[in-house]
This record gives sequence, C-alpha cells and structure tokens, in this order.
Amino acid sequence: MPLVLTLALRNLFHDRLRLVATLIGIVFSIVLVTVQMGLYLGFGRMVTVALGRVEDLAAEGAVAVDRAYFDRLGVSKIGESAEIRQQAVKVVAITEGVRSFTTTPYIFTNLDSARTYSGLPPDKASYFLVRLRSGASLEAVRGQLLSMIPKVEVLTSAQFAERSRTFWLFSTGAGTALFAGALLGVIVGAAIVAQTLYASTKEHINEFATLRAIGSSRGYIYRVIVFQALLSGVIGFGIAAGVGYLVVRLTAGTALPIVLTPTLMAALFPLTLVMCVAAGFAAIVQIMRVDPASAFTR
Repeated sequence: MPLVLTLALRNLFHDRLRLVATLIGIVFSIVLVTVQMGLYLGFGRMVTVALGRVEDLAAEGAVAVDRAYFDRLGVSKIGESAEIRQQAVKVVAITEGVRSFTTTPYIFTNLDSARTYSGLPPDKASYFLVRLRSGASLEAVRGQLLSMIPKVEVLTSAQFAERSRTFWLFSTGAGTALFAGALLGVIVGAAIVAQTLYASTKEHINEFATLRAIGSSRGYIYRVIVFQALLSGVIGFGIAAGVGYLVVRLTAGTALPIVLTPTLMAALFPLTLVMCVAAGFAAIVQIMRVDPASAFTR
C-alpha cells in the first residue's frame, strides 16, 4: 500500500468517534439526495398492471382501484363494494402502481359511470384516448388531428406524461422542494465532512509540520488529506446505498414510491467524492499555514 494511503487511513481511523460523525454526515447527505431524486424518478415510473379483466369495467357500477389505496378506500380485494358520492360501486379490477401525487386516488370505470360519479354532462369530456391501427404513423395521425380540430392539443403518450411531470414538479412547487432538499443535503454533508477533516488536520498539525521539515512537499501532504476525503466518501456512499435500497423497499407499495436506478447511483457516487474532496479544502488551507520549523519547537 502506498505510504500516502497508509497515512490517510491511520489519520482517518485514529479517532473512531470522529470518523462515525463524518460518515453520519455523508450518509445523511447522500440518502437525502437519493430520496429527493428517487421521488422525481418515481413520477415517471407509475405504470399499471391490471388484476382482473378490463372488460368487466363495462358493467354498471364497476370500478378499478389501485392497491396502494386499499386502506383509504376501505376495500381489500376484487368483489368488494364501496360508494362514490353516495352511489354504490363494485371493485372488479385492481391496478398496481397507478398513484396520484395529490391526496385523491384515481378510480377507473367506464365513460358513462365516470360522468355520473363526477357530475359531468354527457357532452363534456376532458380528454379523448385515440388508438392507432397497426402500421399507422403516429406523427401523421397527430398532424391530421391538429389540422382538422381547432383549439385542441394532441399529445403522444410520452408528451402527455412529460407534461404531467413538468406540471407537478415545476408549476406546483413540488420540484423546487425536491431540488432544494437535495441541495440542502449536499451542503450539510459537505459542512460536516469539512469540519471533521479540519479538526483532524488541526489535531495532527505537528505531525504534518514534521513531514514538511523532513522534506515532504505540500503536494504530498495535500494528497494525504484528499485520500482521507475520498476514503470517507467511499465508505459513506456504500452505507448510504444500502440505506437507500432499504428505503426503496419500504416505499414500494406507497402512494409516493422512491425509485433508484443504476444511472442515478452512478451519478451520486462521483457527487459524493466531489463533495468530500471539496470539503477537504478547509483542511488544506490549514496545512498551507504550517511552518516546518514549528516541528522543532514542541
């Protein structure tokens, strides 16, 4: 093992309590960022797997509900009855993963029943779903509809999903809260790591002065501090990743699932290292002030 790495390891593990404080800061920071970004990704992963038959929704009073809202709606399985605006309904299908960002769950039923439950007149509709024949050009059909029907939006599935995510994330302030929380996590984590590395460096200032006195360059000592920061980041990220996957499992069946992808984790790892190295500059500033002669005045 290179001597510079040995020194970094010994400095890092010399004070175990201080190391634990550093790792707690890093884990807190990365888990907070993971949760915020995982919620963002969760918006795009709300897909449906229907239990039961879609054809059964054609019956009067038939509805489909999502499993995540069983407790709120007072149902637990297919065949149970409930009420919507004092009108009896029967659960004939169950979805998985169709969640609402608001407090109101989605209910699926046929068009006539939906108008009855919502109080809309027969000649009113919010959206129309257009299905294409096999081989039809999506963009060609979309262009035809735009030219034939004035003052209407024609969106593909991807466009509709993206607009919905954009609305909830940026028009309602939810996105600002998510990204602000992630930024706060990075700031808190960097502050804790910076304070710990600074305190550790100050505690070993005489040792660093001795290294300078026997000919070690500033760059060599800087590498020791950077390695300390990197080691802290690697250990902290490993713990944070485990906590993150635990959070994913715990939220999988909730209305706001957290999604972790390999891409997200691959992006968070260098973010962790950059945060820790940046925090190490506080210790490097302290080292820059060390006078090698102070090693002989102890």
